[in-house]
Amino acid sequence: VSAVSFGEALGPSRGEPQAEALTWQDGFLQAHAVAAHAPYSIPAQRIKELKARSHELPFCIHLAESRAEVEFFSGEGHEGRRLQAFLSGRGLERSELGLSAERPLQHLINLGVVDEHTLLVHGVQLNEREVDQVAQSGAKLCICPRSNLELTGDIAPVSRLLAAGVIVCLGTDTLASAPD
Repeated sequence: VSAVSFGEALGPSRGEPQAEALTWQDGFLQAHAVAAHAPYSIPAQRIKELKARSHELPFCIHLAESRAEVEFFSGEGHEGRRLQAFLSGRGLERSELGLSAERPLQHLINLGVVDEHTLLVHGVQLNEREVDQVAQSGAKLCICPRSNLELTGDIAPVSRLLAAGVIVCLGTDTLASAPD
């Protein structure tokens, strides 16, 4: 595949991302695949449904981007409570997410959605054990250093990821996270 674009689902909505497709365009094989925003913004069953739709195409999901996300999963910490309030204000309650672990990666592993067709995005908060789990799963990681430095002042543990054998690629995230 020469290029992949992702249709991203956000929240519990039944609104569907564009259908998956493979097309030839100007001599390049292009794919349109499915993405779930993040394990804190999409209910567990919806993540599993979206992953099932991806078949052999990449499945993309943001993961371990911020301390707020990790604290949200553990149910502790000021940043986690702020994220919970933000989501609640948009009609998404923690109890609706079906969280199965105290860390976002373990939650996704428990759901069975982390494999060689999974593209994790960010990974800033991955610990050493999780780096090994990503490597063992065959998942890839897209780092977004400009976005992460703007939002959190940190980047993913690239040296550890590479040493563990994780395939790492470079991404940009969105203009909302690095506006200049």
